[in-house]
Amino acid sequence: MKRVPAFLTFAFVVLLTACSYTSNFVFINATDQPVELRYKVKASPRDPLEMVGTPRKTAAEKLRDGDREWRLLAPGEYALDGAARTVTIRVMPHEAVLVRQMTNYGGHDDTSDAEAFAVEEIYLNGARGEVRLQGEQARRSFLKESDNLYTLTYK
Repeated sequence: MKRVPAFLTFAFVVLLTACSYTSNFVFINATDQPVELRYKVKASPRDPLEMVGTPRKTAAEKLRDGDREWRLLAPGEYALDGAARTVTIRVMPHEAVLVRQMTNYGGHDDTSDAEAFAVEEIYLNGARGEVRLQGEQARRSFLKESDNLYTLTYK
């Protein structure tokens, strides 16, 4: 009799796990010049990096490969301004930066996901000029490539 509840519990956990996926919100520098990426994290009592994660990079060409390897950036490779709640990263040509990960992101029209996005502003500065994205525009500027990948590309 004890085997049935244990089996049902195991089956339920497997079912919940199978329904879960992670969406990566990634900035891509598609130019031949470095780009300054700065993003502002929404106000919260939590540390900004707790909300968005420590920045990570990979080669843009590996972004869509199954063997994509995110490299965690060392503190000297990015600047965190805790008071302003900003993260600033110099993104080299053809690099991709993981800005945010979300579990079970329902898409741009899901209001609960809009609150959970945690990034309220994105600023880009490179050879092709400055771009400032604020509020909803910051989140919606990441274009859906799949349920797992949303990209914002500087060309």
